[in-house]
Amino acid sequence: MTACTIAVHGLLDQPLLSAAVGVLFSRPAGRKLLQLNQASAQAGAASPETVRQLAALRMRAAVSARLAAALLGVTVLAMATFRYASALV
Repeated sequence: MTACTIAVHGLLDQPLLSAAVGVLFSRPAGRKLLQLNQASAQAGAASPETVRQLAALRMRAAVSARLAAALLGVTVLAMATFRYASALV
């Protein structure tokens, strides 16, 4: 495989994975967080179960955001590496 082929494959692969992580993990967690926050705001004080759910959802959203950022970082590094490699050839 040439450097250009690998670069194109990397450009298409990691951003799509990053978007999939956002759609499959961050978005549902964010929606559930919104619902629980609204419900607890209307009820006044949140129950211990709601507090646990909120903490778990916040952690899930944070981890998925870090994973998406890491995938995009790998994409940028791959783009830079293969651009440098193609300039050498």
